[in-house]
Amino acid sequence: MQESTASHARHRSSGVNRRTVATGMAWAIPVAVAATPTPAFAASTCVGSPNVCASGTMGFGGAVDGNGWQKNVTGAFSPSTVFQYKNPYTAANVASCSGDGCTAVSPGNTTSVANAIYIESNPTGSGRVATYFKTMCLSAGTTYTFTFSWAAYTANCRAAYLDSAILNPDGTIAAAGAQVVAPASTKGNTSGTVTITITPLTTSDAYTFRYTWTFGTTPTSYGGSCNIGANDIGVSAPTVTCRAAA
Repeated sequence: MQESTASHARHRSSGVNRRTVATGMAWAIPVAVAATPTPAFAASTCVGSPNVCASGTMGFGGAVDGNGWQKNVTGAFSPSTVFQYKNPYTAANVASCSGDGCTAVSPGNTTSVANAIYIESNPTGSGRVATYFKTMCLSAGTTYTFTFSWAAYTANCRAAYLDSAILNPDGTIAAAGAQVVAPASTKGNTSGTVTITITPLTTSDAYTFRYTWTFGTTPTSYGGSCNIGANDIGVSAPTVTCRAAA
């Protein structure tokens, strides 16, 4: 992944670098999201839950685990500190690693996103999943539009995928955003926005906004620093607009 200045120095010395986004991958997109452990959801009530329509309610709070956000990791990563907060997160124009069957790629450009959460570490095997989530109160009869920005580094040898969703109180998916893909060994860092809209119709309850990162299984080998190295996708906290449902 692409990290802090010190981390960049570490990866440049070892040849490992960060991620980017695109579509049309030659390999299958992982389906590990379906097996991701669901968060411990709040009781079926809005009592004490913040009003997501208020400015800043969904912000990251300037730190990992800030402002009510929580994290969960499935499987081992290296290093073990998986999540990072950075303002801004930058997908740098730094060449990827060469070796372990991987060919070095230079992104050729820089992208960034302010006040971002991103994955600091690299998956050390298949089936690694990282989730970042926050429980919130949504009211029946209101249409909520959540929008977040992302930036990605794409030159490393292992792809990254970002899924975003709003979960019902029972943990099932109520609404989902378009998947962001950071394909392996691809020139050109990318950025964009994702929007999710939801209108609870009959109940006011505690829903959950969730980001999920998964990673490619190509190359299949997890030996050596280049094959472990995965692309990065940094995300902003979602902003929310609210209106009465028609």
